[in-house]
Amino acid sequence: MSTGPRHASNRSRCARSSAPPDVAVVLALFVTLVPAAIARGQAAVLSFTDGTQFASFDSNGDTLGWYFNPGEPVIVTHMGFWDADQDGLAGLHAVGIWDEDSQMLLASVIVKAGTDSPLTGEWRYEPIAPLPLAAGNKYVIGAYYNPGAPVDNYIANVTSVATSPEVVLTASARDELAGDPNPFTFPNVKGAANGRFGPNFLFILDADGDAVADADDNCPEVANPAQEDADTDDFGDACDDCPDDPAKTEPGDCGCGMADTDTDGDSVLDCDDQCADADDTLDANGNGTPDCLEPPPPGPQADPGCCAPGVFPTVGLLTPLVLAGWKMRRRHGARIPPQRGLGGGGQARGGD
Repeated sequence: MSTGPRHASNRSRCARSSAPPDVAVVLALFVTLVPAAIARGQAAVLSFTDGTQFASFDSNGDTLGWYFNPGEPVIVTHMGFWDADQDGLAGLHAVGIWDEDSQMLLASVIVKAGTDSPLTGEWRYEPIAPLPLAAGNKYVIGAYYNPGAPVDNYIANVTSVATSPEVVLTASARDELAGDPNPFTFPNVKGAANGRFGPNFLFILDADGDAVADADDNCPEVANPAQEDADTDDFGDACDDCPDDPAKTEPGDCGCGMADTDTDGDSVLDCDDQCADADDTLDANGNGTPDCLEPPPPGPQADPGCCAPGVFPTVGLLTPLVLAGWKMRRRHGARIPPQRGLGGGGQARGGD
């Protein structure tokens, strides 16, 4: 049942106290919380079966957890602590993630007592500043278990454990300090990968490892941490082959800045079309020049008659004027000179 003779088994909860434990060292390591608006992701540890609950390992303040490797780049958004009965925690607890090789603490948070920290699954979580974890790197997550009351348990010796496919669980973790009490510290001792499940984290995917979550990344498969987008088309410049053309992300047949359209539907794109608004495959006279580029044929010729365009109708207008003048001259006795074409050679006399 126990993982070793030094485990102090405690399946039942001790009486809870509202007074917080002496956690001055823990608070000194605490990183300021960021706003809870950070989107929650998926849990690293999803569930486990069977196992035994323990209150601590040495009963003098323990940092316990598990080692893991991300199978692909992820961003940690929250860290949490296991609430065995999902009815609230007896006390507050520090949770942190370290780089295994350097033993550097990368991020930490305080999970609050009671139900103040939101419950997701069986863990109560608090947000952290987004923490990118590289694929294949080795990390460890640990939680601090108080040296006495108030008591919140962890679970070990589980029969099976389910994790998200992006997280590979490699070993359990505990510290080896013999102080009384021990501080929150790097848990450097490895054990079997079937415990100690108390801490957990939520993460979102970051396929290109640029510290921008896939859901928010304008180039989710190409690293571009600054997210530059010159043409504001929601495709980052790093993955936009037409970074200055908001209508295209790749040149296509006509190149950036020109749409690959066929206005006249003749299967020739406008950028290559001699007549973009007409079918340039038609050539009625067979001279090799498309009909749409031929000059227009001349219009029908008008019959140059009396009223043809450009011909002044002099005969029709002048005849009444000549007759009117002749009558005037006769009335006043004027001599009318002989008019050619009026017949005879005589002269008209004035007066009647």
